[in-house]
Amino acid sequence: MKINWGDYSFVVRGKQRRKIILLMDIGKTPTELKRESGFNFNNVSRVLVQFEKNKLARCLTPKQEVGRVYALTLRGKAVREELLRRGEGKTSVSSVPVFSSMAAASIFSKE
Repeated sequence: MKINWGDYSFVVRGKQRRKIILLMDIGKTPTELKRESGFNFNNVSRVLVQFEKNKLARCLTPKQEVGRVYALTLRGKAVREELLRRGEGKTSVSSVPVFSSMAAASIFSKE
């Protein structure tokens, strides 16, 4: 799948957009995305509207008033795959605590 770099840029500029697109591995409701992301419902809904506007996702059940299911389009899947290829969605080295040698010495020293 060929990636549209404008779509990629749009997604990575927002922490919420990045996290939600990574969670959309299958069709999901806004409630499921809210629960999995930890974001409030308004933020999830806003991101989904942005994704629809930018043709990154579409609603699979538009006639439903509650419990609509959203899925990534081919464009959205391409962005998600690029993020995963770059290691997004996994524990990165920057999220692992780093101890200074002084702190490590004080933790492991025998007094």
